[in-house]
Amino acid sequence: MTSGTFQIAFDDRRFVFPEPQDRDHVHGKIKSGGTFYEDGLLRYLAGKVSAPGVAVDCGANIGNHTLFFAGVMGLRTLAVEPVERNFRILERVIDLNGLGGTVEVVRKALDDHEGEVVMTLDSPGNHGMYKVGEGSGATVPATTLDALCADLDQSVKVIKIDVEGFQDQVIRGALRMLERDKPLIAAELASLDEYSSFLSLIQPLGYVPVEVFNRTPTIIFSGDGALSDGTAVVEAKMRAYERRMRVAGPVQRLLQKVGLA
Repeated sequence: MTSGTFQIAFDDRRFVFPEPQDRDHVHGKIKSGGTFYEDGLLRYLAGKVSAPGVAVDCGANIGNHTLFFAGVMGLRTLAVEPVERNFRILERVIDLNGLGGTVEVVRKALDDHEGEVVMTLDSPGNHGMYKVGEGSGATVPATTLDALCADLDQSVKVIKIDVEGFQDQVIRGALRMLERDKPLIAAELASLDEYSSFLSLIQPLGYVPVEVFNRTPTIIFSGDGALSDGTAVVEAKMRAYERRMRVAGPVQRLLQKVGLA
């Protein structure tokens, strides 16, 4: 094994990550857990989506989901990550695992139009919580999913979206691709308001919520009729999450800021 790296396992397979160079929530969880972060979600997706096809990782961070999509599921993967620090680690992860021919990395933000955005970070212990904001921060180019996926020679099978509240803009820039390919969507949505707003954009295309994963809810949406409508279960889980956050939210946000949650 290359020095300065560690291995993780998924079933009978091994993958390599660089050692963390700073205190970061996701990177630390991968190392301490010895497997993929959010592996329950990833196992679910692997059971519903098969190659060939394309995965799009929106907010790829250091490459946890990207590595799973390409290395475990065998999908050609577009990894979109605007933050320079995360992008460098993402490229290293792809190189260490020999997936340069399968993964295309894109150092841009996603929006509903071409342009620029400012990336800000309120939680220095969790580099996965960079978000589009205003004021001081790094200005990066932005594009749309429709533009990125326009010339693909395979269908998009799955999209993961973790963009810290900017998901409506991302999905408005993807409506042509969604209508064409009907990929499974896994979107982190941190409140009922975020869920309702997001669903209103994709429901006209036939999408329904089917399942929820993770501490901060990541909701699975299906648009091809292959999975049962789970609206009642999903919305009940979201209401329960909001009740928990009303009690634990201030503590949770503090832990996130220092990289402990």
